Amino acid sequence: YVLAFDAALHGLGQHVSLVQVAIVYLAGTTLGALVPTPGGVGTTEAALAAGLGTVAGINPGVAFSVAVLFRVLTYWLRIPLGWVAMRRLQRLGEL
Repeated sequence: YVLAFDAALHGLGQHVSLVQVAIVYLAGTTLGALVPTPGGVGTTEAALAAGLGTVAGINPGVAFSVAVLFRVLTYWLRIPLGWVAMRRLQRLGEL
């Protein structure tokens, strides 16, 4: 996930050291896990964006875009893909 977060940064033209990326990712996901929302929705993105702004000095708008892009690719995209796979397996009689 740290490498995926780093790839999201590079995808939006931001270059930060991997150590800073790891620190921001670990702190952001820890804060997101502490808040009692399903999957840390909202709080994880905010914590990741704030961490990028604080630790890496990235513009807050770009930092939020990076955090949302990362979460869409690693969290939200899996949900509809899993649903499609489940429906297919149900049709085939495997579930």
